Amino acid sequence: MRGSRFTAVLLVLGLAVLTPQAWAATCGDGILESGESCDDGNLTDSDGCSASCQTEAPPTTTTTTTVPVCGNGTLESGEGCDDGNVADGDCCNSSCQLAAEGDPCADDGFSCTSDSCDATGACQHQGDDQVCDDGWWCNGAEVCDSGSGCQAGTSPDCNDGISCTVDACNERADVCVSMPAHYLCSDGLFCNGSEICDTTSGCVDGTDIDCSSLDNGCRDPWCDEDSDSCQATSTNGGLACDHIDICVSDAICTEGACFGTAAAQTETKVGVRFARGADNDSLGFKTMVAPADMPGVSCVTPVTIALAADDGAAIYSGTLPTGKLERQVDDSHCRYKASKTESVAGLRKLGFKYLRNKGHYRVKAKMKGIEMPGGQDKTGVMLSLIFGEAATGSCVTAKDMTCKARERSIKCKMPPAAPSP
Repeated sequence: MRGSRFTAVLLVLGLAVLTPQAWAATCGDGILESGESCDDGNLTDSDGCSASCQTEAPPTTTTTTTVPVCGNGTLESGEGCDDGNVADGDCCNSSCQLAAEGDPCADDGFSCTSDSCDATGACQHQGDDQVCDDGWWCNGAEVCDSGSGCQAGTSPDCNDGISCTVDACNERADVCVSMPAHYLCSDGLFCNGSEICDTTSGCVDGTDIDCSSLDNGCRDPWCDEDSDSCQATSTNGGLACDHIDICVSDAICTEGACFGTAAAQTETKVGVRFARGADNDSLGFKTMVAPADMPGVSCVTPVTIALAADDGAAIYSGTLPTGKLERQVDDSHCRYKASKTESVAGLRKLGFKYLRNKGHYRVKAKMKGIEMPGGQDKTGVMLSLIFGEAATGSCVTAKDMTCKARERSIKCKMPPAAPSP
């Protein structure tokens, strides 16, 4: 109290007497005073000016190290990948490292794909078309789609663009085939021939029916559309005509046919063989001829042999000229035999002999070395013999012979003559 009073007395007296306590600094009053290095108006630490009004050192900065977290979906230091999980088998393993290229990964559910990781961590689904192949060619090639699995193939287009063909797929040969359907080309007419289907160009016109085989000089042939056949109208009645039998010389047209007479042979047999290779065919025959049909015949007489089909088609013709026959006993027995180096018209042997017990001449011949394509498959032939010059000699023909045809031969014969009453 004494101090207070003293102070008051001093103030009253107007005397300013300063004591040491009155000069002490007040921290936190916002006035920088003696002994203070700062005064921020508060007594709080850690704000740069401490509670004792002294300047504080700035706070030490602490460096925080972030540890990578695998599976958080963020690619961080030390990670090769981070797919947001720590599972294996998805090309980014549980350690967030890329799986090796080719390692298996999630199955996409398609049997035709192989599922494996690539070098970037992606799961690839490689398709294999062979897995989808069903073994059938005609339904097209199946393929594997990596997004949808096996897909059906597209059937091959077998349409060849030809209207008259039937197009199909051949599964055995794995090809398209086009078969001609000739009926699709038919115009319904007979006489203009059969239209055909060409597999490259389509319908082709037929060839007009040839009725010329009915033309024997005694009739006019024509094609009948109503009956689908060749017909003929008689013509040249009573006029001379050419007979298919070379021995007929008095032939005339009678009711569309060429009729005439010719001397006949009997007991005739003919054999023809069609050998492989060129000029290897052979012919042999034996026949009986009445003496009256070969008058004046001797060993100096030329002999002509003509073999034809019963439709007139030539098969063989050859003449043994005068001087080639050798007289054996008399002029009723003559023979020709070719040498090893020479033959006439392919003839190897030819001869005739009178058989007294039969009252006929027997004529035999063999030929080899001339092609005879006209004789194949014939079921009827005529053998004609001319003794003497072709224009004036005696001519006989063996008719009505029937043949048995085989692949490379024909054998023909006629029945023996009926005995005289």
